[in-house]
Amino acid sequence: MMRLILAIALAFSSNLCWAEAYYWVDENGKRQYSDRVPPSQSQLERKVIDERGFTVQTLPKQQSEEEIAAAAAAKADAEKQAQEEKRQRAEDAAYDTLLRTTYEDVSDIERARDDRLTLLDASIQVEVQAKSDNNRHLGKLRDEERALLDSGKPVPKKLRKSLEATVSRITNNERNIAELKKQRASVEAEYNGNIRRCLLYTSDAADDL
Repeated sequence: MMRLILAIALAFSSNLCWAEAYYWVDENGKRQYSDRVPPSQSQLERKVIDERGFTVQTLPKQQSEEEIAAAAAAKADAEKQAQEEKRQRAEDAAYDTLLRTTYEDVSDIERARDDRLTLLDASIQVEVQAKSDNNRHLGKLRDEERALLDSGKPVPKKLRKSLEATVSRITNNERNIAELKKQRASVEAEYNGNIRRCLLYTSDAADDL
């Protein structure tokens, strides 16, 4: 192959002035050499060789409109990702600064967490007790309703409304319990995350000493 390149280089160098020479790989996988690129091959990647047969420049393959659009989209996505990462780093740094100024150490965060969880646990217990009381009341109302029906008497409108209201209160109790438990899990996760962050930058600070 080197002999072929040198032979082509000598052929081109017979001119008084060296003209640029090119080579490329055609659609059949064969390397072609010429001092000009045929229009049919102009979209392929091609290399410029000097009078010694060495590659001095690579001319890239011409891209289609679809390839150009895809490259532009990829570049835009990469820039957007870089901006998002930069924003996230700035946000994390600001949050770490807030933690440092709010809490002296990890034990402060743990105490704050436990205080919040204690309040939420108390609120959950209140709703659980209310639901239990409402269930007992509902049982009594249904016993009264059943007794009336068994005796062939009509169920008063007031009793029906009491039944509906009690069922509605139980539904609200259940909804409140679920929401409070969800809130408790979120608070616990947030404070535990803050503890991990605090331990991390405390460890990093110790390593810098």
